Amino acid sequence: MLSACLLLGFATAVAAQEEQGRISGRIVDEETARPLSLAQIAIPSLNTGTLSDVDGRWTLKAIPAGTYEVTARLIGYASKTVTGVLVVAGDVVTIDISLPPQAIEMNELSVTVADQRGTASAVLQNRQTAAAVTDAIGREQISDSPDSDAAAAMARVPGVSIVDKKFVFVRGLGERYGNTTLDGAVMPSPIADRKAVPLDLVPASFIENVSTSKSYLPRQPADYAGGLVQIETRKVPGENFFKVGLGTGMETATTGKSGLGYAGGGLDFLGIDDGLRALPDILPTDMPVNRRNLSSAELEAIGEAFAPGWAGTPQDLPFGRSGELAFATEVPLGSKDLGLLATAHWDDSWNRREGYVERVFASSGLADPEVDYGGDQSTRAVTLGGLLNMDFPLAPSHRISFNGLLNRVTEDQSRILEGFNLDSNTNQRNTRIQYVENSLVQGRLSGKHYFDALAGATAEWKAAYSRAGRYEPNTREVLYRESGGVFLWDNFIQSGSIFHQDLTEDAVNLNVDVQFPIRVNGQAGTIEVGAATLTRDRDVLSRRFRFIPNRSVASDVRSASPDQIFSPDNIGPGPRQFEIQEATFRPDNYVADQTTTGAYLMADFELVPRLRFAGGARIERSRQVVEPKDVFTMGVEPLTGAELDNTDFVPGATLTWEASDRVNLRAAASRTLARPEFRELAPFSFADFAGGYLVVGNPVLQRSRITNLDVRWEWFPRPGAVIAVSGFYKKFKDPIEEVVFPSSEFIKSWLNAGTANNIGTEFEVRSDLGFLSESLENFALNFNLTLVDSEVETGSVAQIFVPGSGPLEIDVVGQKRRLQGQSPYVINAGANWASSSGRTSVSLLFNRFGRRISQVGTQYLESVFEEGRDQFDLVVEQGIGSRITAKLSATNLFAADYRFTQAGDLLRGWQPGRAFSLGMTWQPTGNR
Repeated sequence: MLSACLLLGFATAVAAQEEQGRISGRIVDEETARPLSLAQIAIPSLNTGTLSDVDGRWTLKAIPAGTYEVTARLIGYASKTVTGVLVVAGDVVTIDISLPPQAIEMNELSVTVADQRGTASAVLQNRQTAAAVTDAIGREQISDSPDSDAAAAMARVPGVSIVDKKFVFVRGLGERYGNTTLDGAVMPSPIADRKAVPLDLVPASFIENVSTSKSYLPRQPADYAGGLVQIETRKVPGENFFKVGLGTGMETATTGKSGLGYAGGGLDFLGIDDGLRALPDILPTDMPVNRRNLSSAELEAIGEAFAPGWAGTPQDLPFGRSGELAFATEVPLGSKDLGLLATAHWDDSWNRREGYVERVFASSGLADPEVDYGGDQSTRAVTLGGLLNMDFPLAPSHRISFNGLLNRVTEDQSRILEGFNLDSNTNQRNTRIQYVENSLVQGRLSGKHYFDALAGATAEWKAAYSRAGRYEPNTREVLYRESGGVFLWDNFIQSGSIFHQDLTEDAVNLNVDVQFPIRVNGQAGTIEVGAATLTRDRDVLSRRFRFIPNRSVASDVRSASPDQIFSPDNIGPGPRQFEIQEATFRPDNYVADQTTTGAYLMADFELVPRLRFAGGARIERSRQVVEPKDVFTMGVEPLTGAELDNTDFVPGATLTWEASDRVNLRAAASRTLARPEFRELAPFSFADFAGGYLVVGNPVLQRSRITNLDVRWEWFPRPGAVIAVSGFYKKFKDPIEEVVFPSSEFIKSWLNAGTANNIGTEFEVRSDLGFLSESLENFALNFNLTLVDSEVETGSVAQIFVPGSGPLEIDVVGQKRRLQGQSPYVINAGANWASSSGRTSVSLLFNRFGRRISQVGTQYLESVFEEGRDQFDLVVEQGIGSRITAKLSATNLFAADYRFTQAGDLLRGWQPGRAFSLGMTWQPTGNR
């Protein structure tokens, strides 16, 4: 909301065209790519200049239109002049300058602007000089592509697959083995039941670069193995821009089709519940709702106070719609400028699962499912968010920044399933409505300081606060059983139920890093020390209610729709009416906290000429506590919670041999961790759907420890091009796996397997085709292939948690299989053509992942597999006039089905159809 207000306030000021231009960029060490502070950047013909800041960034403002020479000088480095810099009124020219170290005086270097312009080649240069095995997508590459968010950009990275258009899986490993940082601070997920961060919430307009560290160095948090996704937002903009965009979209399986929906609140289009679904004000909070505590009249009033609406009804599903506002500007504060960058985005879309199937198989030996449901599921998904970045240079060598992020992802789902259920030996119908708001608020204050008097030492600190929330206020479920060809309401445990949950998690992340320059064998190096702490506090409030019939209910009522069955006329103390009763389980509520504290020491220097060492060690202690809590005072013994308290020594090192100026050979070794999430530890249970799995946490889980080995050969034949071959091996101890095992009903939970191994290789080729012919320089190809083989050995005993029984060791059938979530291969391919003017582009993108285990089976149950899918997308972007851009996207052109199988039989599946969207962006100010 703050971003939106600032957008409106500054829109008029920013929209005016500037009559002069700017030149901005970054200056770095040519050999190490480290930023150079206090370098002198000047235009001699205008007698104007500036100094680079602590990040090596600089901006020359108010430059008249024309062609200039730009010089860069710094003591200890060779000077450089960049010629042919063309400045256009109202635009910004970006030049990234690299200076070679030089201890003695030498002639000034001279290069053309084409060799120094900030393009994708600068990102590859950073990769070439990075200390770890890293892949990245930069701002210039994103702006020259149709990618609109970080998730779309990440799809181009080797070994990365995008799940549900938002979640990043690195090297085929699931979300458990990844982590995400935003400007160096750990980014919590607004989807509180998952570790993964939905990167589609990060708009491309404020991204400087998105990188993936595939090997570990001690300056990074230790809780990852597949890859650390690092999002760096833009700093002081260096330019003014303003843009507004509107879009619409449709899906062939959804738009214009008859789906399900219900009357919600007045702010549903923003993904905000206006209070309609909240618990009634008259509901007591200090006692259960039952006849022992309340009178019949009070129970009737409470039952009637709940919001109306029990099930989705048929309706034609509309087109999707979206909007975006963004601006960047600078506000004078004394002699300095406060840089502002803000964006707000909104998306409202529908999705319908055509041909939706949900099944449960009693065992792998039975071909007929125990539960065989089919039906319709319609979901309205709304995304609302904004970001505000502020940058203020206290001095050329000191800078403070503020980053504010607000995102809300809401899914409003209606579902009707119908089919055979073996428990009742007849057909059943299950209806459910579920509204879930996932939100994330994050604020981060940081500073970076360069101390020339301390031999060029650099200190950086960050303080971040975030709140993640999950609000599920009105989930309602009704079950019918067929009798005599008529479906009648069934008095089942979840039938006529209401579920309410409000989950909040607060996190504070503090970091400080200090880097001291050193010289080894006459070459520059660094010693780095740092410390970090992350605290997380979660509180869960859950209530369950159920309408219970006082006596036998008439058949004409039982055969009515859910809205009619639970209408006010049928709620009361009468003999054929329904009365509301508390159904909250004791394990439904819990509080949890985690404190992770770490400190590290590492060095980065050349052991011998052309052989670079970067490594050290990190000590990290993590304490996780999950305590179930009773909502009401029951006078009984408290339930058992969970506590994990571990201190780990986490080393990591990388050796890089610079075989030539364009070829690197890297080798890395490290140990990392994967800790269980609160939800996985909490003894909180819920049923996914009637007759389906009971999902329950396991408070006896232990962390996983991973040994990582990486090698990479990479060749940079020319700017903007790379050919690379990588290999990796990972050994897991106590990997955490999601499993399904039989009890009185099927239970889905998590347990520690014994050991696991993961070995794979990556191939990458990225280049334009200008080396074949000058006429092909506007064409670019990107291909990468990841091949992975993994094996888990589970052993013959598993420790699980059974509600009502507690921790339990069970004998299981030992097995060897792949890691859960591990794809045997991932393919990413892309072809792009862009006109010389940059106003027209066409992109073809392809992705495929191999068949992977979704849920691990135990005992006589086979594992559940998510079958591989082909994703083929087409994006066309066209400029209209000088300030309007249209983008047409077509996704899932192969209309690939979602299929989950068990023992070769379809367990769950649907057809998503093809999706098409059209967006228009108007940018009256700033570079197109």
